[in-house]
Amino acid sequence: MISRFSAEFTDPSTERAFREASFADARLLNRTTAVIASLIYAGFGVFDYITLGTSQLFYTLLGLRIGLVCTAALVIFLTYDPKRYRMADLAILALQLYVVGLFLVAVVAKTPAGFLYPPSVSSFGIVMIALGNYVFVATRLSFCTSVALLASLGYCAVSLLYRPFTLVDLALEGSLLLGCNLLGVSMLYRIQTLQRRQHTLLTDERLARERLQAQSRELRTIAHDLARARDEATIANRAKSEFLAHMSHELRSPLNAIIGFAEVMTARMFGAVQPTRYREYVEDIHASGVHLLAVINDLLDLSKAESGRMELNETSVSIEEAAVSAMRLVRERAYEASVKMTLDVPSTLPDLRADERMIKQIILNLLTNSVKFTRPGGAIAVAAHIDDEGRLVLSVADDGVGIDADDIPKVLEAYGQADVARSRSSEGTGLGLPLVKSMAGLHGAGIEIVSALGEGTTVIIRFPAERLVAPGAAETAKGRIAG
Repeated sequence: MISRFSAEFTDPSTERAFREASFADARLLNRTTAVIASLIYAGFGVFDYITLGTSQLFYTLLGLRIGLVCTAALVIFLTYDPKRYRMADLAILALQLYVVGLFLVAVVAKTPAGFLYPPSVSSFGIVMIALGNYVFVATRLSFCTSVALLASLGYCAVSLLYRPFTLVDLALEGSLLLGCNLLGVSMLYRIQTLQRRQHTLLTDERLARERLQAQSRELRTIAHDLARARDEATIANRAKSEFLAHMSHELRSPLNAIIGFAEVMTARMFGAVQPTRYREYVEDIHASGVHLLAVINDLLDLSKAESGRMELNETSVSIEEAAVSAMRLVRERAYEASVKMTLDVPSTLPDLRADERMIKQIILNLLTNSVKFTRPGGAIAVAAHIDDEGRLVLSVADDGVGIDADDIPKVLEAYGQADVARSRSSEGTGLGLPLVKSMAGLHGAGIEIVSALGEGTTVIIRFPAERLVAPGAAETAKGRIAG
């Protein structure tokens, strides 16, 4: 905020910062003014010597001029430290007052032939002094205005007292000096206001630049930290995936043996298992082994996908045949859960260039999830069609318990399960949907889950159009019941 009267900042700290920042320019102007004033008065000293000789008046004026030179030297000496700008202001004020006093003495100085300086020279001198205080002195507006007014009033007063100065002369000289002061005040007020506004803009720009630089440094630091954390996470994730792949491979061999021997004992290939309770234990061992093998297979597939080692064995795959094959595998489980499955696939749907095992695994995982979370008497629908963009859209929909919208991102993460899934007694590791996402991603397909609690779940997978082997027609084979 700038004061309307003094053209200075109302905040002392802001004004101090401005004065210190502009001190170098002000110092140069003030020192130059002091030197020029000394030279001008020294030049008039030569005129005084020619006119007055070695009279007492000459030595009086000479002494005053020497005092002016000393004051000018004082100005040069005191305008060296920006933090002492107030002392510099006082030195400049002293020089201004000394110039005015010396001029007024010169105005009334007389020689035997009359006044030392004629009225025309005095009038020109007072105008130059009045305007010079506004134009050639870099100090406070109040100091410049006070000195200029003092010079104008002092000139009028000594002219009335010591010179033949009529009222007409007073009116003319007063009008001229009044105009000079009004012009000087308005000009200097405008200049100092603009200087402070410019200082405010430059300060704001500097602060904004410093903030941007600080933010840039922070962003670079954050980016560096994120890159390092990303690299560390990538290395850790790769190590984890490699460890899981290795352990899964090592576990499958003995587990297959356990399952095989359990099947031999369950089938009584070498005789009955006695007592009967042992047969129950063997069946439990076989069921647990099969479940554990499925989990290990999922872990192995997931670790391969995460480490980028899962490769596609692409062939021409019929979505209808893959769906029928997957539904056949879960038919018994669906029957036991009293869940009905239907297939809605166009009979002329084009084949898909894909990995047949992965496509079957995708559908199987989705069906297994749907059977697991569908109530008795519910229904599951497998469908496929070509959308308006030429993509093959595969969907598996059920009317089961559904998933809360906030849990949908969670179920697509490895080992992530929705709250409703954790609250049920159904077995599962949370790897089914992440595997579906990974396998679909390898085919360039996107996955979308549409679900709400109590309203069922629909999982939609869209395979890109370039994976279609041949264009298909729109005939559908609806209403076929898989089991």
